[in-house]
Amino acid sequence: MNILPRFLYIFQTVPIGVPPKFFALLRTNLLKFIWNDTHPRVSYADMTRHRNRGGLGLPHLELYHTAALFLKISDWSMSPPTKLWVPLEQKCLKIPITTLPWQTAPLTKLISSPNPLITPTLRRWRILKMSLSLSTHPSPLTPLTFNPLFPDGMSHHFLPLELDGPYLTLATCMANAAPRPISDMLRQDKITPLTHFRYQQLTHFIQSLGPPQTVRTDESPFETLCTRDPRPPHLLSTIYGSLLDASTPGLPAYAGRWNRDIGTDISDEDWGLIFQTAAHASRSLHIQQTHYKFLMRWYLTPTRLHKIYSTTDKTCWRCRDSPGTFVHIWWECSMIRSYWDSVFTIINEITGLDLDPSPLVALFHLVPIPTLTYRNSLAIQLFNVAKSLIPRKWRLVTPPTIWEWIQAVEGVREMEEMFFSRSSKYDKYHVIWYWWLDFRTQRSRDYAPQLVPVVE
Repeated sequence: MNILPRFLYIFQTVPIGVPPKFFALLRTNLLKFIWNDTHPRVSYADMTRHRNRGGLGLPHLELYHTAALFLKISDWSMSPPTKLWVPLEQKCLKIPITTLPWQTAPLTKLISSPNPLITPTLRRWRILKMSLSLSTHPSPLTPLTFNPLFPDGMSHHFLPLELDGPYLTLATCMANAAPRPISDMLRQDKITPLTHFRYQQLTHFIQSLGPPQTVRTDESPFETLCTRDPRPPHLLSTIYGSLLDASTPGLPAYAGRWNRDIGTDISDEDWGLIFQTAAHASRSLHIQQTHYKFLMRWYLTPTRLHKIYSTTDKTCWRCRDSPGTFVHIWWECSMIRSYWDSVFTIINEITGLDLDPSPLVALFHLVPIPTLTYRNSLAIQLFNVAKSLIPRKWRLVTPPTIWEWIQAVEGVREMEEMFFSRSSKYDKYHVIWYWWLDFRTQRSRDYAPQLVPVVE
């Protein structure tokens, strides 16, 4: 997708505020292109999720813009600054720029002159830091010196402390959910009546921030990410991933619908394994597409069509006996079950596994072996191909045949052979596909369609 780097270049070189209407229009045009100007069958939230969390990895351009703005938080937190424009931005501020992201005072008390680069970042940060749990109030990085809300501490000389950083943070002054004693903060020769008075001022301000038990001393992952020195590589992508995960917590909506249809409460941990396997299931784009369409319930089953068009028959087009739900069409139909039973028998025979026929195994790849081992095995290839044949016979009475499955597996095997040969990893290909080659040579002809003799 070559439009993403172009947007990222603009977002980073011109980090200004953008009206939400622009991103709404951009999203509309993207969805029109993706869905060919038809109604989307997958929600935008599920499309933009990370693939390891059940999505399709479609770039969320508004969050990418926010991530580009939040890069400045990392720039501001470096002491001394590493970016040449940070000293220029400091000229517009009334306080040290390293304290800027963690201040809670009104912007008018922080910024001495309007700045089109600083203000949008701070406004966006203050909106999202609590709603996405990126930070807390108060943050452990809240400045106690150079804080306009604490005028008495607007200098380094407020208390004769030996600071490691450019300012005194809230976390530095807290221990066991209470302000540290003055004897822990100052050397004995520095404790005077004046420092006692200033210490009381400091503790009073800390108490005004909230109950002591609510004050955290450990930084959130996002705070640690933004203040890390030196700056970690690929920070824009990392911040984007953090924002994306925080904006879409929990499982995608379709996971709950699958739980209801199957009648089994698949745990969050198992859904995580399903998503990870889906993201690395096959090198074949066709098989990947089929798997994600199935997982996101893209296909129009009889029961779904009946909800849209009440005159449509909701029974299965194969057996003409039961409602054509997702689970019925893909697994429960008596005609498709015979196909799956044969597939399981052959896979168990070839791989030496002992897998009981189950929709969780065949359709979702929940198998009793380690995920990484399964992803590099022959079994996942065979199950993927078996599942991909069902949409080819969509709305047809006859289910896929084992011979069609064997031929389709051969197509995948040839592609895998070319891939491993070009990568000089033919030995790995041989380890994976040896027993399939043996089966194809010895027994595959047993499943070939029988020719009916023509009577003259």
